Amino acid sequence: MFEEGYYKNYYKADLLNNKLDKHWWSNYYYFRIIRKYYRRRNGNLLEIRCGLGGLLKWFEKYFYTHGIEISEYAFNIAKKLCTGTNLLLFDVQEGMRDRFPYISFDVILARHVWNT
Repeated sequence: MFEEGYYKNYYKADLLNNKLDKHWWSNYYYFRIIRKYYRRRNGNLLEIRCGLGGLLKWFEKYFYTHGIEISEYAFNIAKKLCTGTNLLLFDVQEGMRDRFPYISFDVILARHVWNT
């Protein structure tokens, strides 16, 4: 369901630099809120269904970032973009305890997530 065709139709612009794109503004909004209320550096941030990694890239210099993605296509793009992020490819419904046995998270994001 969430493979190349989905992302090419949905994301038509550069996620990091195009301020005319709604995804840039969505990332900016969440980035500002989290930075406003969580000022400490180097906490652990997890984004569930991180997509192409646009928001995780913004957080890499403030947090130890972790991302979960279900789409192999999006995961491969996020891996290239977010070189400082621990990215995992799996369905969250399979459970997370074994995937992060020794990590607690300061911030958990689950944007644009729905059951499929």
